[in-house]
Amino acid sequence: MKKQMFYSVFSMLITLLFLMGNSQDAQAQLGTANGFDKNHHFGIAAGVGSGAAYSLGWTHFYGIGKNKNFRVGYGLRYTGYSGKNKNYITAPFNLTKEGDAFLDTLSMSKAGMSNIAINLNLKLRVKEKYEVGFNIDALGVTFGGEKDGIFYSSDDDALNATTQAAKPTPVTLLLIGDNDRGMINSEFWLGYFLNDNFQARVGYNYLFSEYTTNNTLTNDNDRFRHKAGLIFVGINWIPNRN
Repeated sequence: MKKQMFYSVFSMLITLLFLMGNSQDAQAQLGTANGFDKNHHFGIAAGVGSGAAYSLGWTHFYGIGKNKNFRVGYGLRYTGYSGKNKNYITAPFNLTKEGDAFLDTLSMSKAGMSNIAINLNLKLRVKEKYEVGFNIDALGVTFGGEKDGIFYSSDDDALNATTQAAKPTPVTLLLIGDNDRGMINSEFWLGYFLNDNFQARVGYNYLFSEYTTNNTLTNDNDRFRHKAGLIFVGINWIPNRN
């Protein structure tokens, strides 16, 4: 339910940004040219909340519309995540759609993983110095060490409260909803240009991390997901923006 709400909000945000980007009230006079030589963003960010995360990334944007205030982009991002005493819940959609009766838990005393992923980006320049945006990982690889967790089964007493070894799910793949696989980082953010080349950002991370157990467990499942919400701050360097 939370994931469906997230994508509903995402869809509404895309529509809102597009409409605002084409409105007269949102016009900024900072240039209109597109090109691979412009609008490269190099950024760092750190967030805390349900665990801790940090990221390093690069994004290239292209403007849409008369004054290019609505922009789409692609990028590459490295994200690291860690947390203590986190519950990882049954991940596959074919099980989560059936409700709580099919949900098992892998309790991790110390969770930690990193990924490198291609991400998709949207942003809107609302005034000369202000922007709002959204991004999400689409395809990548995840890595991290093997860890032990306590498995709590929904209907198998023999497996309940057993120790199970697990590793981060190696593939990041955005498929919408609980069909997603692996570690996926996303950001809703507000940015402020400190000068022509530096932009401060603050926002909200919605971050999935996922473990795959060495053994197949209840309901023939071996994948478990934690959904973390974090508040983050960051800064971007834009060597040649418009």
